[in-house]
Amino acid sequence: MNSVNPNTAHTRPTLRRSPLLRALAALLMVLSLHLMPPAASVAQADNASIQAMQQEEAERAERRRPIMILFPAGAALITLILVLTIKRRK
Repeated sequence: MNSVNPNTAHTRPTLRRSPLLRALAALLMVLSLHLMPPAASVAQADNASIQAMQQEEAERAERRRPIMILFPAGAALITLILVLTIKRRK
């Protein structure tokens, strides 16, 4: 029978990486982060694009307004019809 230590049966052996490999990996990471383009924040974006996005959002809200008014009215009407139908059957 094999005698296996239960404390070390499922552990991976330690890997020894060379300092040169670690240095190259660190250098690669630093260079990749250095060469990435900077992220443009909202404060840096030009005002015209922000105003255009706000205008589009306002237009969408105007198109949704009739639907937002009709939806609760339709739900109330369907509820009323269901209640009257159920009461009539009884």
